[in-house]
Amino acid sequence: MAQQRWWRIIAESSKKKGWGEGRPLVVHRHSGSRQYGEAESERMIFSVTAKKLISYDSSTSDGKMWKHYDAFAQGLITLPLCIPGTAFYKCMQGRKNVMKMLKEILNERKKIEGRHESIDFLDVLIEEVKEDNPSMTENTALNLLFSLLFGSFDTTSSGITGMLKFLTDNPEALRELTEEHNNIRRRRADLNSEITWEEYKSMKFTSHVLLFQKNQKL
Repeated sequence: MAQQRWWRIIAESSKKKGWGEGRPLVVHRHSGSRQYGEAESERMIFSVTAKKLISYDSSTSDGKMWKHYDAFAQGLITLPLCIPGTAFYKCMQGRKNVMKMLKEILNERKKIEGRHESIDFLDVLIEEVKEDNPSMTENTALNLLFSLLFGSFDTTSSGITGMLKFLTDNPEALRELTEEHNNIRRRRADLNSEITWEEYKSMKFTSHVLLFQKNQKL
């Protein structure tokens, strides 16, 4: 039933102006155009991920790391001329500055004595590097952190923005999605409990929204 309702909504949406012309819902930063919603979602996702991975709080550091990451991402797919003033040069400088900040954070964390349990992913990496036969070097650990932070916001943000735009343009889909989630909450004994695997599998309409946006990106 959820699938039938979904395809009916898609059929109605396809009649709207701008659909069926092969244009994606969201124009990604690398194509030269960037929506405000995508930029804000990137910043939000980066802040959450940085807090979880390295306990970095962007709100207390003037967002310096985010600015360097943004410079890196903006010039990543450009003509590789590493000359001052070019986008690629700013990209490389952004990466250099991020790696410097990560190195400083790692060194500060290593100085802390008496910590017996890990509080974030950085602690796990430090413990691994300290092993007698570590599976990675300190430089590898820093590059891993850099990649995880970058990957967290660069791909997810466009998907979130696309879904928000689709749901905004299609109130019926938004109502259906809201009703599906409200039904799940009504069946819960504890409204504040975390989502279960059974609840996740019951989100039939939600899965169609996610798959649709994924196909739009492709």
